[in-house]
Amino acid sequence: MRGQQRAGNGQGLDMILAILGQKLQCLSVHGSTGLLDGFKFRYLWMAPNVRQLKLEHLTKAIDQEGFEKGIACLRHLEEFYMSGQDGQATGLTGFPTVLGSLEHLTALSFTNQHLGRLPLEVSQLAKLAYLSIESGSIEHAEAGHLPSVLGHLTALESLALISCLRVHQAGPESQPDTRCWQGMTQLTRLALTQCHGGHEGQLPPEVGNLGGLLELEVAHFEELEDQVRLSTLGRLQSIRITHSEMTRLPGWMGALPNFTSLDTIEVDLEEWLPEGFRSLQGLGILCGNLQTVTDSIGHLTRLTSLSLMQCPLEELSSSISRLQNLRHLELETCYFLQFPYALQALQAPQLRCVSLEGSPRAEQERMAERYDEENRPMPLNAGNLAWLLHHPRLEKVSITASQAETAALQKFKKELSRVCGHDVLKINCYSRGYG
Repeated sequence: MRGQQRAGNGQGLDMILAILGQKLQCLSVHGSTGLLDGFKFRYLWMAPNVRQLKLEHLTKAIDQEGFEKGIACLRHLEEFYMSGQDGQATGLTGFPTVLGSLEHLTALSFTNQHLGRLPLEVSQLAKLAYLSIESGSIEHAEAGHLPSVLGHLTALESLALISCLRVHQAGPESQPDTRCWQGMTQLTRLALTQCHGGHEGQLPPEVGNLGGLLELEVAHFEELEDQVRLSTLGRLQSIRITHSEMTRLPGWMGALPNFTSLDTIEVDLEEWLPEGFRSLQGLGILCGNLQTVTDSIGHLTRLTSLSLMQCPLEELSSSISRLQNLRHLELETCYFLQFPYALQALQAPQLRCVSLEGSPRAEQERMAERYDEENRPMPLNAGNLAWLLHHPRLEKVSITASQAETAALQKFKKELSRVCGHDVLKINCYSRGYG
């Protein structure tokens, strides 16, 4: 018996521990059950072999002293996860220093927890491979830097500091030694949100020392220029940028030799990608200010996935026809007023999925009836969709059309099904449209 137990209403947690005892290896308790109300964490001594502990969606504060005494009994603990309620003082009031003594700990996750300053004991977690702190608070005095104590976790493979870093000390800025981060050779994934009270819009310089990074996710940073030597991250494969006012991507990004995946979400991009980026295989731009896809898209010949969504996109270069390795194509809720005829020259033998969903502005114009029948937004018919018939490996095609267009496309839908060997085309009909 592995002894995994999810506690439920009607049982005391102490009774569960007493019954399962040393057999218990995984324990998950949800705050809504009320089982932690009044629970004495010292009873954890009855389950010394617990390897995974989850305390989820806590609804009340926890006695910190009693909690640390109880956790100290779990000498074999490998994974610890704790989450509280958003915006409420539930769970811990500081980082539990006892965790530094648990030599088998490999994974730590805190959500909506106010942890204060990270103690030096954190650096003793020699086996810690995964650390995530999200939507809480970590206080530190090193403006513009990451907490220096984390630079000693040399076994760390994944680090996420999301909406939690806060500079708590005013006055002269300290300049910590960032060289210890060069020893973080196992760290392959970093997710980071701008520090509250830190340098406006700039990444911490420690990031430039993480030569082993494969994945980088950043949010609320206004600059990604090369002040922190990001161009030296030669192994970097994937970058995800969210919630930023940057209007163009930095040139160093396109020169990364192993860079294969780029996603931007709510980034105010106004310009298409600069030169380079020729190793990209996946590109996604969601909620940007991009209006034109230039001829340089034709250089991205390794692209297998292209997603442009909720952008004021009005022009698509005919160079898209050179993307012969494309498998997934999404042009959703862009602002095309006419069908992007550049797609008719596309010849991608491996194309599997296509989505041409309607645009917000096009829908508004339809509702307002500002366009006549000859100039209506992005009309769809069998003629401008005929290029799909040259891609027999299609698995799914989604489009948005008016009621009249939907009716007129039924014959084409059958023809496409015959070519592909199965029903492929899904038409989402406007509730109101032309015709």
